[in-house]
Formats: sequence, structure tokens, C-alpha cells
Amino acid sequence: MLLYSAKMNLLEETQNLVKPLNFKESEDLCSEIGVSMRWLYKFRSQEIKEPSVVKCQKIYDKLSK
Repeated sequence: MLLYSAKMNLLEETQNLVKPLNFKESEDLCSEIGVSMRWLYKFRSQEIKEPSVVKCQKIYDKLSK
């Protein structure tokens, strides 16, 4: 699990990791972490102003490997 650093913004880092995903990768990610494609789209486009840190951490952990 990630040890959070004050120098890193978890939300921004996670949104950057999500941006290049194609449709299939996005579908797989949603299935694995338990969110809808709609939620992921809104997260990616920064429509969710304060997303759950738990969801962000799950995405970050999955994509930062």
C-alpha cells in the first residue's frame, strides 16, 4: 500500500493515471474496484470535486504498479 507523501497530491496523481486508459481498461478497472463507468468518467473529467479517498487510493494502488 502507498505511504502518502505530503509532496504528492493523491487526487491529481490518480486522475493523471486514469486519463490515458482506453474503454476496455476503464471497464476492467471499474469492475475491479467497484465503481461505475459513469463515476470513473466524472472522476476523470474532474466533475467530482471531493471524491472518496478510499476510491482514489484503490485506483492509485491498481494503476501505479
